[in-house]
Amino acid sequence: MANLLDWNTLHHKVQAYLDPENGIDKPQKAFPILMVATLLNVSDEEAEDAITDGSMDRGVDAVYVDDRDGRN
Repeated sequence: MANLLDWNTLHHKVQAYLDPENGIDKPQKAFPILMVATLLNVSDEEAEDAITDGSMDRGVDAVYVDDRDGRN
């Protein structure tokens, strides 16, 4: 179970992804980028490109096609 130190670490990582000049002005926009970059081990730019979040996305927040191994 997460403790306060875990939440504090996560909070600081999300804050580092905030970039108001590029439209990432809220933690809700920064969090998915952090998660995609971390879980899929991709660059921040690739993670940001994978984000699909919007009002008509039917609940899908990100799509990433991994073509690094050449099988896709």
